[in-house]
Parts: sequence; C-alpha cells; structure tokens
Amino acid sequence: MRILRIRIGSFGRLKDRDMEMSPGLNAVYGPNEAGKSTLRSFITTTLFPKSKVGYPTPKTSDSGSVDVLLENGDRVTFTKDGKKSNGVGSVLCGIDDKEYVSIYSMQPEDLRDVDRLENGGIRNRFLTIPGGGDLPGAYEAINSERTALLPDGRRSPTCGITRLVDAENNAARRVRELQNRESGDNRYSELVRRKGELTAQLESAQATFDTADKNRLDSNAFAHRAEDLQKLEALVEREKALAYSENTDPSKLEVLDTDIKNRRTVFERASQKEDACRTALEGRDPELYMRYKKKIEQLDRFSADYEFYRSSSVPAEAAPASRGGLPMLTIAGAGVAIVGIAVAALVNVIAGGAVAAIGAIIAVFGLRSRGSAPAPAPAPVRQDNDTARRMEEALDQVASVFDIPRRGYHADVRTLMDGLRTSESYREAASELKAAEASLKQASDARELFLSGYKGEEGYRRAVADSKELISVRSQIEALRASTSNVPEAPVDTDTAESAYSTAQSNLSALKEELSSIDQALKDIGGDTSVEDALTASSDASDKVYDACYRWARLMMEKLILDKASEEAYGSHRPEVMERADGFLSLMTDGRYSMSTDPRDTELAIVDRGTGEKKVAKEWSSGLEDQVKLSVKMAVSLSLSKEKPPVILDDILLTSDSGRKKAACKALAQLSEDIQVIYFTCDRETRDFLASEGASVTDL
Repeated sequence: MRILRIRIGSFGRLKDRDMEMSPGLNAVYGPNEAGKSTLRSFITTTLFPKSKVGYPTPKTSDSGSVDVLLENGDRVTFTKDGKKSNGVGSVLCGIDDKEYVSIYSMQPEDLRDVDRLENGGIRNRFLTIPGGGDLPGAYEAINSERTALLPDGRRSPTCGITRLVDAENNAARRVRELQNRESGDNRYSELVRRKGELTAQLESAQATFDTADKNRLDSNAFAHRAEDLQKLEALVEREKALAYSENTDPSKLEVLDTDIKNRRTVFERASQKEDACRTALEGRDPELYMRYKKKIEQLDRFSADYEFYRSSSVPAEAAPASRGGLPMLTIAGAGVAIVGIAVAALVNVIAGGAVAAIGAIIAVFGLRSRGSAPAPAPAPVRQDNDTARRMEEALDQVASVFDIPRRGYHADVRTLMDGLRTSESYREAASELKAAEASLKQASDARELFLSGYKGEEGYRRAVADSKELISVRSQIEALRASTSNVPEAPVDTDTAESAYSTAQSNLSALKEELSSIDQALKDIGGDTSVEDALTASSDASDKVYDACYRWARLMMEKLILDKASEEAYGSHRPEVMERADGFLSLMTDGRYSMSTDPRDTELAIVDRGTGEKKVAKEWSSGLEDQVKLSVKMAVSLSLSKEKPPVILDDILLTSDSGRKKAACKALAQLSEDIQVIYFTCDRETRDFLASEGASVTDL
C-alpha cells in the first residue's frame, strides 16, 4: 500500500491542501506549528479510523481524502467526512489500528513503546524461532526453583537444602541424647525428689519475686511523687490561665465568614441588576417615569385607536340613510361619543365629557328618525376630528419631559413603555439592593460583635488554640492526681529495690528452667518409644535432604540441556526479522552493535561486536535506545503485513546527534526500497540528510 495523493479540505489548522507522495522516501518539512503532526494524524486516522491519535480533536467539519495504490495494482480512495472515515486499512493489512500506530505511524513516545514487541504475538511470530517465545518462562521457572534450593556459587544459610540439612543434624543429635541418657529406678526417683524440692522452692521464689516487684514499683512511684506534684501544681495554674477559653466554638468564625460571603454574593448580584437597569435608562430619572406612569399607560392603552382617529380627519360626504340598518346619524353620534371619551381620558375631562354628551344626543335623535322618509342629501361637509391631534399633543408633552427624540407615535409610546418597565425593574432592584446591603451589614456587625468579645480576630484564634490546650491540660491533671494519690512511702530506696528485684527474677528463672528440664527427662524415661520416634524423625529428615539434592541436580541438568539446545538452535536458525533488524542496527551504529537472539532474554538486548558484552535496555543511552527500537520496528514493518502500509514517522530523530541522524536516514532510505516512508520534521539538518539519500521533499 502506497499513498499517491492527499487532499485536505479542513482538518485542524490545515485547510485546502493538496499534495502528492513519492513511492519511496518522503520528507515533509516545516517549522513548529506548521501542521506536520496534524497531517500525520489525518493520514493515520483516514487509513485506520480507530487509531487512538488524540491531536487534533475530531470535528464535524473535517474533510479530505487519501488516494492509495495497493500491492495488487488497485487504486483506492479513502475519504474523511466529519468525524468518520471509510478507511479499511486494518482489513486490507490484517493488523489492528493499535499495531499500526505502534509499528508504522510513530511519534517519539510511540517509538519507545515496545510492549507489543516484547509481549504477545509479534514476539512469537517474528523475534524468535518457533517455540522460542516460551523459553524465557521455562528458564525463569527452572532457575527460580533451583536457586531456592541452592544458589549458584555459594551455600546460603536460608536456602532450602541448608534448612533441611540443619533439621537432619538436629534429629540425629536428639537420637544421641536419648540413647545416652541415664535410666533405671534410682534415676527416676532422684528426678521425682528433685522436682518436689523445686516445686516448693519455686513457690517461695515466686512470693519473693512478687514482693520485690511491688517494692520496686512503690519505690519508683514514691521517688517520682514529688516531681509529679510539682508538675501538677504548674498544670493547675495553667488551667486557671486557660479557663477563659473553655466555651470557645472553634467553628463559629468560619460560620460567620461563610454567612458574610453568601450575603455579599446576594448584594453584588443586586448591585449588578441595579446597574443594568440604570444603564438601560440612559441617564433618565426612574422616579420621573413613576410620576408619569398613569399618563404613559394611558397613551399605550389608546395607541391602538390612534390610526382610526387619524384617518377620520379627512373630508367625507354624508351617506344616505338606509332602511335596513342603523341610521347614519346614529352611527355618527356614536363615533362622536367615543371621541369624547378618548379626549376625557387623554386631554381634558370636562371637554371630553361635553363631546361625549353631544355624541349621545345625536345618536338618540338618529334612532327616533328611523323609518321616516329619506331626507334630501345634504351638501358635502368636513368632519374635523381633533382626537388624533390631541393624542399627539399629549404624547409630545410626555416625550418632552423625558427628552425622547420623536420617531413616530407608536415607536415613541413603545420607548416610553420600555422606560417605564425598566424604571419599575430599577425600583425593584434598588429595593433588593437596599435589603441586601442591610443584610450584609447585619452579618458584618454580627462578626464584629462576636470578635469584640475576644478583642479581635487574633484573640479569637488564640482562644481556640487555648481551648484545645485546656483539654490536654485537664487530662494531664487527672492522670497526675490519680498517680499521686494513695502512694505509700516505700520501705527501701529505689536502688535497693531494683537490686532485690533483679536477684529474685534471676532465681525464679533458674528454678523454672531446671524444673522444665526435669519434666522433659521424666517424660523421656516414661516414654518407651521415644528413641524409636527420634530415629524415625532422623530418617525422614535424611530422606528430605536426599530428595532436595536430587531435585536440584535434575533442575541443573534441565538448565544445561536448555542452554545447549538454545545455542545450537539459534546459532543456525536466526529469525528473518532479527536478521533485518541486525542489518539496520549495524548500519545505524557503524557496525558496533548487533541484535541478541538469546532465547533467555526477556527483553530486547544487543551485543557489542568488539567486546562480546550483552546490554539490556537499562544499560542503553537514550540515543542508542532509539536506534535499537527503530531497527526492530523497521524490520517488523516489512513482515507484519503483506500489504505493507506506509511507515509514517513524526520527528523521531529530533533528540539524536548529527551522526545518529545521518546513519538513521541511511537506514530509512534502505527501508524505503521495500516500503513507502514518510518522515515529518521541523529540523533542517534531518531534512537535508533525507534529501541527500534521495527523499522527495515537501515544504509545509
């Protein structure tokens, strides 16, 4: 599988990019933050959608495609649409997405991760001969048991065979002791008599010991009594000094501070609300709005009729009476009455009432004349309706008070109503702010009042500390009073009491030890089978020593056989992948190191060709570590999949010195003869080394 072309519509910081890749070695060069890692992520997640590449974060706007040429000559395009991709690299290549990132698409941290190489399928398939993957475990099992029985080169006092030999010697010694013991009635009678004497002596010695122990304790207590009384007196004085803090609540100040904090939050929110309302008023007086509230609400209430009154002020002709409905005179009278009501509400109550009365009279007269013959049509007249004009005059009056620039009747009424509502919100916010301010002050005053009882916060905290000390002092006083009360005067001084106690203890221990040995001797004489049992125990101990030695010899033989078999098998059958890795490593280290194929290795190891010394990972420098792991992963990439997906490397040589970079570029060039390699770098030196090896260079 080789990448032919990459098109990116949008992915991370990359937009509208189109680039082609050569089939062999490619170098993509650009400064930091130019999008190299982003491009590596785009290729990886498009070909292998389940790859855990966390940068950049997937977005629904991601788009682009990758054209690839398969080993069988087919050309396929994989597309990314949002967070999804139709890439099936894992199916085509027969590897999972994690293996692709670990072996093919690598950043420096991916290069150093060799868990998939040293454990599991890749190791068993490519890094050892068939069955070689089980050898380290077999070696470990054999050596663990063998060295537990007897370590190499020395006999440890705690190893298995040593412990068994000691047990055998103890059993043999017991047999000799039993076989050489004195026997007969005289011996038995002497032991019984001596036991009786020891029992009586032991009772007397125990009583002497108990008395000596009591005298010792009494003398020590009496000797310390005077000192304890002085301590007690000092503690009583300290208790008096600390008594003021007895009822101090250690959490009270924290509760008060939390209350102030909560109330300050309420105050700040109310203040922000008031400021927002004041800003919305644009410097106008909210109280002025409240004084004109009734007039503003009247203007708003009748604004719906404004267009009606305004359209009624044009010339009109008297319409002929109709026999089928209300007379026109009645309709006109009703209209005049409505106008009068509006004038009364907005302009002048007396004038409006008069107009409404006239309208009512006209309406009644029209109803009375219904059914009579139609009167001659009067000449055209003009109905001069002043209501609209008066409504505008009323609006002008109110708008001038608030200095509102005129835009139109309805717009101006809405402006006044908005100001009125904001003023009402301001009044409510001001009330809330005042209450919050009072509440905050109340909490602050409560705190000050509380601390005043302690002469400030420092005094309170000192009282808290003193209250804790008071508890400790009282506990010590109680203990000292108990220890100093009823202390009798000692019959002897401390030194004499200690000497008598030591003598009594030694005498008691000697009697107990002798009595114990007599009991064992009587038991041995009375047990007819004691010697036979000891002989059996000795024989069993000898058998265990023999079995352990035999087991150790067999394990040593197994180890030697494994060593010989491993040397012969790996001497003539080195894994192909390890041969390739050996070549890459030799190229990168100028022939100094080769790969170790010892089946006993539980991790990757190398051999110094000059000294023959084997080195494991903990003995490598960071530069050598990168060379070894890159060599192995390059070798595995050629065998892990027949489809051979592209190897994508993101500045894995950035921390290497110039010599290692140049050697690694030669190895990458050799690798690119069999598989496509794309190397991303911000390092000009690495780019130049790759270019000198024939790489196709793309600048971002």
